Amino acid sequence: MSAAGRWRCGRCVYERMGKKLDRFQFPGRLVADGKVIPNNPRYTKGMLSLYDQCDVIVVIERRRRGKTRAQLGYYFGVVLPEIAARTGHSVEELDLIFKAKFLRSKVRWRGAEIFVSGSKAPLTSNELAEYVTEVIGEAGELGIEVPPADKLYQFKN
Repeated sequence: MSAAGRWRCGRCVYERMGKKLDRFQFPGRLVADGKVIPNNPRYTKGMLSLYDQCDVIVVIERRRRGKTRAQLGYYFGVVLPEIAARTGHSVEELDLIFKAKFLRSKVRWRGAEIFVSGSKAPLTSNELAEYVTEVIGEAGELGIEVPPADKLYQFKN
């Protein structure tokens, strides 16, 4: 390719590939004067320059924090085992039961409305915290006391 089709940005060499843009996202910050600043401006500019010129739609959304391993560890390692020990259900059964109770949604199928169980996968850390709080509330209604989340909690073997 000609020198006009290649350029260097730092240690990276970019070559125009004539690709059609489908989707490109990058992390950044929205600052007070309404500007969007990419976390890595040189990389973002280099990547965008690989694509053919086209019209785009720009969507700005707040970065969502994903659930943490600690949250899932507390849910599967403390909350569900405490409930399982007193109800006779397995941890897996309880997970299905609580997803069906607290994460279900209504879907229209062939003219009828049906309920489907949701998933914990798309939940953010705040949404998972609300879900676990609901599960602990359900346990409380059954007279089961779940230990509070604590980094120093000793898991049962």
